[in-house]
Amino acid sequence: DERLLNESPVELPVSWLHHPLFGSGIIGTETELKLPESTFVVDDYLNTGNNQLKPGQKGKWPDALSTSGEHIDLSRFPEKGSMNFDDLVYIPHIGEGWFKLINERKRISFYAQWDSEIFKSLWIWRPFGGGSSPPWFGTIYGAGIEIATSWPATGLSEQISNGSAFRLKPYGSVSTQLQFTIDQF
Repeated sequence: DERLLNESPVELPVSWLHHPLFGSGIIGTETELKLPESTFVVDDYLNTGNNQLKPGQKGKWPDALSTSGEHIDLSRFPEKGSMNFDDLVYIPHIGEGWFKLINERKRISFYAQWDSEIFKSLWIWRPFGGGSSPPWFGTIYGAGIEIATSWPATGLSEQISNGSAFRLKPYGSVSTQLQFTIDQF
C-alpha cells in the first residue's frame, strides 16, 4: 500500500514511478512479456548510441523496427551476451494496469497489477549489454518494466508539457496498491 500526500495549498504535478528490474533469473530467449493491447513509442532523447530500436518510432505492441529496419518482437528477449544495446520504450497510455513475464523453460512467471487511473504509463528499459561506456561497460543484462504515472524519462517539466504529469490537489492525497505475484507452474 502507498499513499501520496500534498501538504501544500497548491496543486502539485508529480512524476511517480516504480522500477522493477529483471535479470537472467527470469528473462531470456524463452521469456515472453505480455501486455494489454497497447501502442508504444521508442525514446529518442536518451539516445545512448547503442540503440537496437529506431528512436522515435511509434507502433502497436510488440512489433518494432531496429535501426537497420529489421522487425523486432518487443515481447521477446535476446540471448544474454549476444548484443550490446540500451533502449527505452514507453507505453504512454496503458489501458489496463498489468504486465506478465512468463519463462516457459524455467516454469516461472511474474505478474504485476496496479491502478491504471494513477499509473497510466509503462516504461520498458532494455539494457542488453547497456553500451560500452560507464556504468555498464557492456555487462548488464536486464529488463526494467517500470510502472509510471507519466512519461517520458526527460523529467517532470516535459511531463507537464505533454499533459501526462499526475496532479495532486491542494492538501489532497491518493492511496493505491501494487500487487506482484510470482508463480511456478
